[in-house]
Amino acid sequence: MNIILNLWTDFVGFWMDPYSWLILEIRTILGPLIAWPFLSLVATATAMICVFVSRISSNILMNKEKIDAMLREIGEWEERRKAAIEKKDIKAYRQILRSKPRIDRLKNQLAAERMKGSIVSMVLWFILFKFMSDIFRGEPVVVFPLFGYSKVNFAVWYIVISLWFAPLLNRLLEKAS
Repeated sequence: MNIILNLWTDFVGFWMDPYSWLILEIRTILGPLIAWPFLSLVATATAMICVFVSRISSNILMNKEKIDAMLREIGEWEERRKAAIEKKDIKAYRQILRSKPRIDRLKNQLAAERMKGSIVSMVLWFILFKFMSDIFRGEPVVVFPLFGYSKVNFAVWYIVISLWFAPLLNRLLEKAS
């Protein structure tokens, strides 16, 4: 009878509030891993995985070849413009300025391409932030020495890990490509 009651409450709980049901099920599955002393390791690994997923999704959406080609063309135009200014060649400078509207369009396209990846990364970061904060329920996960050895919750730890791990991950991804 108890098993049937548990199945019924799981069924009703899923249909009434699927998000809370999912959070509760994940907390049940993780069980002892989200209690001291494993909590700090799990919170750190979880935050790093979330940042990794966020960055990778951003990199997948951005067209690196297109960005590199636009940067190269803009850089070449800037070099020609500076060279014309240094030589004080007015004719060459005017000729270079004729292509300025196209370069401005390239700069706008470049900003849009970068923004696309940044927006996806940021939205995914916030979704994972909310989801994981609910799983850890605001309980202290780490004793952090920079805050006077105080216990910090997952939200603060997630932000700290994001600020530390994201630049490191960006460098690794740049080296890999």
